[in-house]
Amino acid sequence: MKKPKAINLYIDLYKRFEKLSDAQAGRLVKAMLRYGNTGEITDFSDDLALDVTFCGIADQIDRDFKKYRDICQKRSEIGRRGAQALHQKDQANAAIATNCCQEEKEEEYEEEKENNEEEENKKEYNEEEENKNKAQSARPSHLIPLEYIADVHAVIDYLNQHTGTRIRVSNLGNGKMITNQLKKGYTVEDCKRVIDNECDRLMARGYHKDLLSMFLFGSHFEEYAARSA
Repeated sequence: MKKPKAINLYIDLYKRFEKLSDAQAGRLVKAMLRYGNTGEITDFSDDLALDVTFCGIADQIDRDFKKYRDICQKRSEIGRRGAQALHQKDQANAAIATNCCQEEKEEEYEEEKENNEEEENKKEYNEEEENKNKAQSARPSHLIPLEYIADVHAVIDYLNQHTGTRIRVSNLGNGKMITNQLKKGYTVEDCKRVIDNECDRLMARGYHKDLLSMFLFGSHFEEYAARSA
């Protein structure tokens, strides 16, 4: 199977990289290149921010590579069909009345070939746009079960009010982390108490406020909840 020679570095990743230190950004870029080259998944268990960010980027790399392979396959099929059609046309042209000037035959052949290529290019472009629209519509909102969506939004809204941030449910897996805590039996009020008691302390220790949700609702949540009870 043909493999891409590059990975896409999308501009909308800038906001995520901006929140990382230079050392973190360097680790993340190396992990992206390693994954694109060998498929190896880097272990970021020591850094939750990098772990969550890398998971999303790895999924995007998989989608880009699949799109690349699909396009290569389509082009190969187009080339095969085109060669077959040209071969059939050559055979038909050989049986046409011989009074036709050779130059006229060649002009007709080239014009037909160009028209075929133009139609195939249009078809390929339309298929790519359709796949792109489907991919855009398949956002990760399905990761949050319907019964938890309202509670997750309530927690994120409360965190944004407390810190003055604009954290989104889908950003960096926040919704998924909060959902995991709610599934364990914690309530929205438990989450709000953790926000009230831990946000200021974490920011005083130098944690960036846009990353607080990852630290609040990650592996230390039970400890925070117990301390906030």
